Amino acid sequence: SRLSKDNLRTSLGFSKNDVVIGIVARLYKYKGHEYAIKAMEHSNDNTKLVIVGDGNERNALQQFSKELGLTDRVIFLGERRDVKNILGALDIFLLPSLREGLSGAIMEAMANGLPVIAADIQENHELIEHEETGILVRPQSSDAIVDAIDRLIKDKKLAKELGKNAKNKIKKEYSI
Repeated sequence: SRLSKDNLRTSLGFSKNDVVIGIVARLYKYKGHEYAIKAMEHSNDNTKLVIVGDGNERNALQQFSKELGLTDRVIFLGERRDVKNILGALDIFLLPSLREGLSGAIMEAMANGLPVIAADIQENHELIEHEETGILVRPQSSDAIVDAIDRLIKDKKLAKELGKNAKNKIKKEYSI
């Protein structure tokens, strides 16, 4: 059974007031996790980053978030089988990859009606139309990520709209 968003958040240790941003991706250099972690340094304290996945960058990324003093705000969940539940607990989906195929992770987030922030790379253009089905940000820029996050937090209407448009696009063009 689908747990409610609040229950999911509580089970992951988040409060109602937290803004929960998630990345689902292997922990490899080209996935750009470090830009997302760096962005947390300049986001509000109630903004949390959940990183789902594992890979050879995990130790370095955990060390990096420790150095920035973000261990309580950047949560590494490792490999998970309940990604659908985790997506249900998020407010925003983020994928700062520097290269990508047609991203299954983005498609899943969109299908869940989440507003998506993704790197403005060619591969993401098929899924994300800027400010229509998501927000595209300059690759390798934590500043651009911070701005996009702030914008979605401040403009709840835009966030909802992007999520709705994203869900419709996936339904229409990529039905399973």
